[in-house]
Amino acid sequence: MASTGIAVLRSNGSVDSRFLFYLMITDDFVDGISRQQDGSLYPAVSDRDILATEVPLPPLAEQKRIVAKVDGLFPRIANARTELARMAALIENYKRRFLDLAFAGKLTENLRGDQSSRAVGSEGFPDEWTVKLLGDISEIQGGIQVGKKRAAAPLELVEVPYLRVANVQRGWLNLNEIKTIAVTPSEKDRLLLKEGDILMNEGGDRDKLGRGWIWEGQISECIHQNHVFRIRLKDRSLPPEFVSLYANEKGQQYFIDQGTQTTNLASISKRRVAALPVPVPPNDEATEIVHRIQSAFSWLDRAAANQSAATKLLTALDAAILAKAFRGELVPQDPNDEPARFMLERVRAEWAQAQPMPAVVEQPDFLPAEAMKAPKPRTKKMPKSRTDDDVWQKPYLAGVLSIENLADAIDLSAELGVKSDHRPRSIEAVARALFKKADLDIADFYKQLAWEIENGHIQEIDGQLKAS
Repeated sequence: MASTGIAVLRSNGSVDSRFLFYLMITDDFVDGISRQQDGSLYPAVSDRDILATEVPLPPLAEQKRIVAKVDGLFPRIANARTELARMAALIENYKRRFLDLAFAGKLTENLRGDQSSRAVGSEGFPDEWTVKLLGDISEIQGGIQVGKKRAAAPLELVEVPYLRVANVQRGWLNLNEIKTIAVTPSEKDRLLLKEGDILMNEGGDRDKLGRGWIWEGQISECIHQNHVFRIRLKDRSLPPEFVSLYANEKGQQYFIDQGTQTTNLASISKRRVAALPVPVPPNDEATEIVHRIQSAFSWLDRAAANQSAATKLLTALDAAILAKAFRGELVPQDPNDEPARFMLERVRAEWAQAQPMPAVVEQPDFLPAEAMKAPKPRTKKMPKSRTDDDVWQKPYLAGVLSIENLADAIDLSAELGVKSDHRPRSIEAVARALFKKADLDIADFYKQLAWEIENGHIQEIDGQLKAS
């Protein structure tokens, strides 16, 4: 059983069901049907639109060959897509494992000489390393408050670019959109970014607290807003990339735990950021660790880009296979196949023969006079369509709904659920009765109703549908 919003197609014998399914998911078919949809509140196409769509129809035997070929190719593409998805997860796991080794000193054991100098201290780092608080090795500065009125005269303010939370990503900076702000000269001097500064988010979603990366002077005279911390290392020979990489990977849980949450926003204070414990190796070893991480990540990023491109190609391959199939290029044609034209004629004839014959009723010798009268022919009334002249682009339903303009107001009042004061009992009751009275199929009914509401012919007033 399916709802009225679903068109159910059943083969009459002239088309293979899976052939029809594959045809209907092609880009050409979907795009063609989409162009026919109508209605803003309930965009849809009617069964008539679908059934009137012309489609290529090869011989039935060729349809089955096409289905067999596509059925053989699509599982292989699905397997490739699954393996590529696994590859993306493997790359992320490899990165995390590589950083674990890097910040445990495992990547640079060869730099520390013999085994005796490779001892690991009680905190899990090599003995040559020290653990310091971020506030002890850097100066942490909050940013400018956006939207604050400044006491200085407008002529004393200067316009400068500033970084927002959206600009500071985990391990990179998104500088596609940079906003500006008017600040005093003293604010500009205090917040001006310098090459090598570490940027770290103060607010946003909880899992984004503390994320950041290094400022490399991409924009001149740039400052940062108050939701972004600027961290400037006191020892400029310690590579800032080491600290930022550690904070992004190993400090993420610390920021989540130490952050505070309001209804819509998480944040972390400058004091708690300053209390982040950071392992500090000798500067030359820290520089080598950054170099090895960046070399490994560069290779992994290329692999990830290739994986992403291959995944997109697989999606395009699905569409290309179907397009080729319905151009008649996927499988060879067989001149011995029954032509589709003859097949359709044969199927129509078989369906006509399969229809049940009307039963023959023996008549008595004498019939009552009433029975001698010729019966009136009974013809099934065809439902209206939105393309009919009295419906298309006209307030057809509004006319049905308006009891003042109906000749059969009394009969319709009961049918529409109208009380003596001409007020409908409910929108649902009116809509149901209106559907029955309109004599449209359900898809056309809802399209017409949406069009008349959108164009003001029918209004919802005080919880009731009324004709304007």
